[in-house]
Amino acid sequence: MDQTRVSPSAPPDVENAGPKGNLSFSEQSIRSRFVTKVFILVTIMFAIVAIMCAMPYIFPSFKIWVQANMVFFFVSIGVFFVTSLVLLCCTSVRRSYPMNLIALAIFTLAAGYMTMAATSAYDVQSMLLALCMTTGSSAAIIVFAIFVKKDLTT
Repeated sequence: MDQTRVSPSAPPDVENAGPKGNLSFSEQSIRSRFVTKVFILVTIMFAIVAIMCAMPYIFPSFKIWVQANMVFFFVSIGVFFVTSLVLLCCTSVRRSYPMNLIALAIFTLAAGYMTMAATSAYDVQSMLLALCMTTGSSAAIIVFAIFVKKDLTT
């Protein structure tokens, strides 16, 4: 058995050993809180991207600037892939509290700029339709996950 020393103040390695005490991810209340936190985070990310995508339609001069300066689009693609690889490969970044949120914020802003640059080529009506459909389906999933007592994970 591996006898590695861990400082008492270090958070538990929940993926390998589970949380401290008798708490278990198999408990309904813990899973429910986890799903709620994940959906809140995804909703915040979605809102940031939606606001970024709305900017070219609110400010037509900004739309022209985005379409004229495609170098930032390609930079955002690079930042998106680098951040994705960091989150996938670097356990220390993915599991440390402030770093994972910083990496996720960078990831969200890069994805938002990519989406904003891509959607600036389309008309307002098609973007509003896509926004309403995505928002509606996301809201339905969130409401289902929060309020329905049926557990679909087991």
